[in-house]
Amino acid sequence: MTPSMQYYSRAVLVGIGLIGLSASLANVLLRPTPKQRATQPLSLPTSIAVSQWQFSHSEAILPINYPERYDRVLSGQRYYYTNAEANPQSAAAPQLTIELRDVTETESDIGLLQSKHLNTDFTSTQAKDATAPKGIYRLFSDTSQSTKLHTCISPTGQLSVTAEQFQKQRYQEAINVHQISGWLLGRSNLLNDRCLWVRIRMNPEPDDPAQLSKVLQDIQSQVKLRP
Repeated sequence: MTPSMQYYSRAVLVGIGLIGLSASLANVLLRPTPKQRATQPLSLPTSIAVSQWQFSHSEAILPINYPERYDRVLSGQRYYYTNAEANPQSAAAPQLTIELRDVTETESDIGLLQSKHLNTDFTSTQAKDATAPKGIYRLFSDTSQSTKLHTCISPTGQLSVTAEQFQKQRYQEAINVHQISGWLLGRSNLLNDRCLWVRIRMNPEPDDPAQLSKVLQDIQSQVKLRP
């Protein structure tokens, strides 16, 4: 083997070694041990003020223990409202329901979360994505004449409905000072893996779907997104 060939072979081996070392280091930095993962659930409020709606009551959503580790619900709360201008005794009075779930080790895929945690038939449901100042939410209309809004809110307040959107946001959030400090102290991953899954249901279907977006804004302004 000529000296030039030996040099080339060594360079290739060194390059392979550096790539392997870089991959191992990245795995350690970006995927801390399970002991470092944030498992403390969010402390969700017992009531949320929503403009033009009268709060009725709330109840806890008990976490479901699935054998798999992903998309686990740590805590949840369901809120019930009646229209402030309608007669609450009337059967036709508009109703509003809000569901909040603190989900960990997730990719914030709305379709996947629905299939895992909601016993609902979505075959007759029409879905449409809409844009908000901080991301995307999804509107569902079905044969029950109600409209539902789903989205996932990250700890920094960003909205997403697909794994691709969430993945992009989590890399952007990795440079957040709070995220970095939490990772250095071993309280959380450098790459966020949790979200607040929001489900808003309005019945009957509102004339303007933007009404659900306003409810979402009230939630964002009042709910603490970090433990």
